[in-house]
Amino acid sequence: HRKAEEAKKRKLAEEKAAKEKAAKEKAAKEKAEKEQAAREKAEKEKAVKEEAKANTDTAKDSEKEDKSESNTDKSSKTKDTKATDNKNK
Repeated sequence: HRKAEEAKKRKLAEEKAAKEKAAKEKAAKEKAEKEQAAREKAEKEKAVKEEAKANTDTAKDSEKEDKSESNTDKSSKTKDTKATDNKNK
């Protein structure tokens, strides 16, 4: 009888230990997956912000180019007008 009871207790203890080990492994896996998902989300947000900044910088550069082109146009028009005025005199 004793051997059977001890074997039964040992078996129950082993099953309990196996369940606890499985639960710990599952929890560790879930934690790792959550951390990975959080890292991926942060990387995506960073990429979106960088892209938005790059787009903003590009837009600013375009505005600067537009302004410099319009200034060039104005100065050439002024020169043309002066040349025409001088011819008319």
